[in-house]
Amino acid sequence: MQLISGINNTPSQIISIAIPDGTTATMTLSYRPNQSGWYFNLSWNGQSPAFVINSMRVTTFPNILNQFRTLFSFGIACVTTNGYEPLNANDFQNGYANLYLLTPSEVEEINTQIFVGN
Repeated sequence: MQLISGINNTPSQIISIAIPDGTTATMTLSYRPNQSGWYFNLSWNGQSPAFVINSMRVTTFPNILNQFRTLFSFGIACVTTNGYEPLNANDFQNGYANLYLLTPSEVEEINTQIFVGN
């Protein structure tokens, strides 16, 4: 797991993520105070045409891209210090929550260990 660094409490931010296969994903991360949570858009051009996810909530989960695992060569995990959701604007900046990039082998390991039978 590789930490996706540079996330702060700015309500809208764009993060470029270097994928192990040499491609790049662009994540637009936004905090929505009226929803008490973080949301993201993700664009990845590892295939043609580019694959885009819009307005997905950041939840504490071993691979929040699990439902798209056949489309992505990577995953993203959200981990918090107590297992609850990242609900506050400062949660990434103060270290309560972290996002991690998962390699294909890590995605496979998660699928095997956690989602047996899926």
